[in-house]
Amino acid sequence: MLVLGLSTATPLGGVALIEDEVVLEARRWRAPRSHGRYLWPALQEVLNQAGRTPREVDLVAACVGPGSFTGLRVGLAAAQGMALAAGRPAIGLDSLFLLAGELPWSRHPVRPVVDVRRGQVATALYDTLSGRPEPRGQMESLTPAQVVERLDGPTILVGNGLRVYAGQWPIGDDRIRHAPPDLDHPRPEAVALWGRADHLAGKSGPPEALRPIYARPPNAVLPGRAQP
Repeated sequence: MLVLGLSTATPLGGVALIEDEVVLEARRWRAPRSHGRYLWPALQEVLNQAGRTPREVDLVAACVGPGSFTGLRVGLAAAQGMALAAGRPAIGLDSLFLLAGELPWSRHPVRPVVDVRRGQVATALYDTLSGRPEPRGQMESLTPAQVVERLDGPTILVGNGLRVYAGQWPIGDDRIRHAPPDLDHPRPEAVALWGRADHLAGKSGPPEALRPIYARPPNAVLPGRAQP
């Protein structure tokens, strides 16, 4: 089974192609503003290097947020376009779930913190003891201080919010365990691998059903246009 994974929810974007559970090719790039100029060339390069065509892809998996509004729209448009053109299903993966999934079998709860600007992070608490992240509450948009207030014991924080708001996490607070910087962003390989697992569990669907997850309303909307 050939699965294409796309990750554009945070400034570090990426594309990966897997066959069953083997990663064939992956590319990453840093785009603080827009992923558009990098995404399509990376998609083409990944497919070319693997010797595959878009129509050979069996499933398109995309990170659907929370994260950057512009990044999410670019990634979802690409995922929907490729899946529709090939007549294949698609599946969306939550960026908080993906980050928690990088710390499986943890004896401490895991709390991803994804920067959503305005001094806030998108966050939720997960239990990863079983290997698969299980949410222990709803997603919230909070300041770092509010995240700290919610900690009731040792908790592993993971995500780019740790670096963006580096000076706002109390030093010496033994409740806070920092994940390493290389886990700050959802990996496209993880998008593809979790997407495959969820597809086999019957959770994929038509590409037009993909919807972004926003932690808060966008900064601006057109007059008369409802907020997503």
